[in-house]
Amino acid sequence: MLPAPTQAVIAIECRADDAMTASMLTIIDDRTTHTLIRAERAFTAELGGSCHSPVAAFAEIVDGKIRLRAQVLSEDGREQVRDEALFECDDPDGPRRLARAMLGEAPESIRSLFRAG
Repeated sequence: MLPAPTQAVIAIECRADDAMTASMLTIIDDRTTHTLIRAERAFTAELGGSCHSPVAAFAEIVDGKIRLRAQVLSEDGREQVRDEALFECDDPDGPRRLARAMLGEAPESIRSLFRAG
């Protein structure tokens, strides 16, 4: 069972114009986790999903690349589309391509739940 995107990640935000706080936060920022979370968030954003959307995603590093496994479901969970993709860590479009491909093959009961496109 895949988790909700970015499930169990602890994040700290600071004001964009607060360079001192941003600098201090780099000490505790785990670059790998940050990279994986960006992939999961890009996937969800491309779907047009929110924290209330029936979507799951899990990113991990495999052989130096990001492997993103994902699932979108109908509201009742009876219909679903599962897929995964492997892409470079610095490829911001990889998660978006996966989201578009999954919605492209999803039935209307799933596509109608997302704001993509």
